[in-house]
Amino acid sequence: MRSYGKPDANAAALVELWRRNGGEAWYMPPDIGYDLIVALPGGNLGIVEIKDGSLPPSKRQLTPNEQAQREKLQARGVPYTVWECAADVLRMIAEVRSGAVR
Repeated sequence: MRSYGKPDANAAALVELWRRNGGEAWYMPPDIGYDLIVALPGGNLGIVEIKDGSLPPSKRQLTPNEQAQREKLQARGVPYTVWECAADVLRMIAEVRSGAVR
């Protein structure tokens, strides 16, 4: 786990689920605008922001920096996904396996 900033309470479990299903993930510094870079099959990379799904929706919104990074990356075709729960991770795994996310 990273040693800077306070990770979302569910981060370790979500990353572990991703890794158990063959993925890899690297934590990013807290001010960069996303939490993880994840390895996708075929050598592609994706960006993941983790939000704690147990918090109220107002506490799960992207910060202005996160939103700006999301817009920049998506404009360049880079997947930027928000994980709030295990279902989000499993959905991304299924999309990667089906070829929907590259």
